[in-house]
Amino acid sequence: MSISTAGGTAAPATPLTWQQRRFLFALALPALGLSLAYALVTTYGPVLLQDVSGPTVTGALIGMEGVLALFVPLLVGGASDRLHTRLGGRLPFILAGGALAGLSLVLLPLGPDSLLWVGLCLGAFFISYFVYYVPYNALYPDLVPREALGRSQGFQGTFRSIGMMVAMTLGGVWLAVWRPLPFVLGALVVAAVTAALFALVRRQEVEEHHHLRQHRGVRDALLMARDDDRVRRWMIANTCWEAALGSLRTFVI
Repeated sequence: MSISTAGGTAAPATPLTWQQRRFLFALALPALGLSLAYALVTTYGPVLLQDVSGPTVTGALIGMEGVLALFVPLLVGGASDRLHTRLGGRLPFILAGGALAGLSLVLLPLGPDSLLWVGLCLGAFFISYFVYYVPYNALYPDLVPREALGRSQGFQGTFRSIGMMVAMTLGGVWLAVWRPLPFVLGALVVAAVTAALFALVRRQEVEEHHHLRQHRGVRDALLMARDDDRVRRWMIANTCWEAALGSLRTFVI
């Protein structure tokens, strides 16, 4: 483990060392790549559709992400808890999601005259996003001790904001230079941060939380949401936050 655990349940938070800060910095890098790629697709993907579809079809294709969000994260999260490989349970999903995300980003602008092509690439990207993002978030309790989890999320939140800001401010410029450019750059950034995460996690001793193995998938996740008021409050707050961000992207172009 890169950050030592204090052991006391009520011990005050101690300042992070530079080594610990570097570790959390590196662990948060994929948040930048995912946020950048997601913002590019949801903001500038409609530009690729404007010549082959109307507002209703474009909205339905971009809104497909919301439908996938209802079940893909539940399936992937449960599977990554149960999977046992030499790479652990999280990395195989992260690597697969990163590969599919990069491929779909590169292919997306290559068939702008085909509604089917763009729709398939969008669907593949949204699936890859959840396949990557869910086990990536699950790495935090695996690698970061409880007393540093809040600060680790601060690093991740900063990088997510940077990724979205870069996509919103520079994506239009890249699109004007060469239509495939923002999507190709997004694919390269996702590949780079995934490689960095792989190198980082392979050097760490991943703590297996065996008490989580008792949860067997979607049914247990739904029961947890039903029975735990804290989970429900978090879900409502997160839904409102994501809806606010999504509404901002609607008016960028």
